[in-house]
Amino acid sequence: MGLIDELRGSRICIDSAPFIYFIEKDPKYLNTIKPLFAEIDAGNIDAMTSTITLLEVLVIPFKTGNASLAKKYREILLNAEGFTTYEISHEIEEHPMFKRISMIEGSSVAPDIIAKVHEKARGKQRVLVCLDSDHTHDHVLAELNAYAPLVSVGSYCVVFDTVIEDMPEDFFPDRPWGKGNTPKTAVYEWLPDHPEFQIDKTIEHKLLITVAPDGYLRRVK
Repeated sequence: MGLIDELRGSRICIDSAPFIYFIEKDPKYLNTIKPLFAEIDAGNIDAMTSTITLLEVLVIPFKTGNASLAKKYREILLNAEGFTTYEISHEIEEHPMFKRISMIEGSSVAPDIIAKVHEKARGKQRVLVCLDSDHTHDHVLAELNAYAPLVSVGSYCVVFDTVIEDMPEDFFPDRPWGKGNTPKTAVYEWLPDHPEFQIDKTIEHKLLITVAPDGYLRRVK
């Protein structure tokens, strides 16, 4: 039984990347992602996302003046059958889980922010770290050095958007990152000096598609 078969009859949350691959017909991932959208369109899978996804996918169409592409994103996210796009509103603050969330605003590599995060993690038995901000090599390397030590044994440091390294060189013309200057290159530089972490390929094998290939770093000791 494949993953699509397992997902039938269920409700899933979709991040920005699959929408981009599907709507912009990414040559590497389109054939992988098409069956998922076909099942959603047929009503076999209930999909949801948030207005944050809409904001993210519209960045490039707005910057390049591509009104047609922006319209396609709006149509599928706001009007397509099978999709529910939730607004981020006060209802989230009223959710019982909201009290578990703390927001610390600032650069993730600023010394004062690093100190605040370390203080928050102090004494916690299980810690999982997700890195998903500036995707340049140096920034992610600094984040790994700052936050990976917080991860508890058996848990993960997840470095998102390592897939940038596998994309065409001209895919991010207006961003400071690109092929050779990505989260994945930072992971490859950082790992040899940190044998307490290993890339966990089993996570990737369980997923239909991921923006973090070689980015699931499991702490083994």
